[in-house]
Amino acid sequence: MTSSTHLAVIGGGPGGYAAAFLAADLGMQVTLIDEAPDPGGVCLYRGCMPSKALLHVAKVLTEAREARAWGVDFAEPALDLDRLRGWKEGVVGRLTGGLGQLSTQRGVTYLRGRAELLGPTSVRVTPPPVGADGAGGFAGAGAGGAG
Repeated sequence: MTSSTHLAVIGGGPGGYAAAFLAADLGMQVTLIDEAPDPGGVCLYRGCMPSKALLHVAKVLTEAREARAWGVDFAEPALDLDRLRGWKEGVVGRLTGGLGQLSTQRGVTYLRGRAELLGPTSVRVTPPPVGADGAGGFAGAGAGGAG
C-alpha cells in the first residue's frame, strides 16, 4: 500500500504521540507508526505504568501491615498472581486504548508495524510478526486506520 502524509512519526511512545498530536492539532496530515496495538511505547506497555501499578499494590500491602501499630488488624494477604496480572493489564489497556482513541479524534493515522527509512521522504512499514500481541498484520487505531 502506498499513501502520502505530511509527517510520519516513528515510535508511539510519549515523545512520538505528543509530536503526532501537536502536528495534527496544527493542521498537518500525520501518520504515527509503532509496533504496538495502540500508542504508548515502552513506558505504558512494559515500563513506567505497569511498574507503578504493581508498586501501588506493594504500598497497600505495606500499609496494611503497618496499620497494626495503629490498632487496625487485617488478615495476612493472599496474592492471586493471575488476577493481579489481569488488573495490571487492564490498567495498561485503558491507558493505551485511550491514546488510540485520542489518535482517532485528532485525525492521526496509526500504522502498526516497524518503520524503515528509505530516503528523505520515504518510509516502509513492515507488519509486526503474526501473533504479536494477539494480532498479525496492521491494526489501525487512528482515522484512516491501516490496510
